[in-house]
Amino acid sequence: MCEMSWVLARAYDYDRAELADAIEKILGAAQFEFEDKNSLWQALAGLRQSSADFTDCLIGAKNAWAGCTSTLTFDKRAGGLPQFSLS
Repeated sequence: MCEMSWVLARAYDYDRAELADAIEKILGAAQFEFEDKNSLWQALAGLRQSSADFTDCLIGAKNAWAGCTSTLTFDKRAGGLPQFSLS
């Protein structure tokens, strides 16, 4: 999903809304299975509600699921997510 989001954004110039819509359609498709679909849905919500990219949103969601109270980042956009703290 991370690689797909990078390709759609960088190679095909998808904007944030188009990217979020594409991810939502893939997550809703019965043809695909995912290791941790809940974290992907949380990452999608983060993408829609913040300026962080999908990969950062997924890292935050996965780390929160693993019990991390905060993930340190140097990325100011990711630092705006509740799962992150700016270093």
